[in-house]
Amino acid sequence: AQTREYGPIVYYFTEEVGGLSSPHIQVHYIAKSMEGMETIDNVHAWLKETFVNPQAHGELIMEDEFVQTQDGREVELIGIRRNEFAQNDSITMGLKLMAWGYIDHGDRFVALNFTATDTSDYNQGFPQFTDLIRSYRQE
Repeated sequence: AQTREYGPIVYYFTEEVGGLSSPHIQVHYIAKSMEGMETIDNVHAWLKETFVNPQAHGELIMEDEFVQTQDGREVELIGIRRNEFAQNDSITMGLKLMAWGYIDHGDRFVALNFTATDTSDYNQGFPQFTDLIRSYRQE
């Protein structure tokens, strides 16, 4: 849902569009005025708290890696793998590989997120994700 604090801008699908279960890149914004989202370090801490814990079955797969944008900004990447697990007797959560990069844009962050549900799709799509970050330039 789009609000003044958060909202999607665009989705890029790396292959045929099969919905959000297909490998895709989301571009959205997050207002720094949201509680706990004032800095990129805060956002990264929230991601780890949300996805890297026993209940979420997540593990950190990338941290302290940087990509430079076209206008010279260093964007720190964070990657998380959520392993498959049975949530209850009727719901199984599948494998999910996710990577994020946040670009400071005044009172907001431009957030880029790459998601895949298969390791080979993740490995194939990740260069497209970093290329998109590299192409960023604030007008």
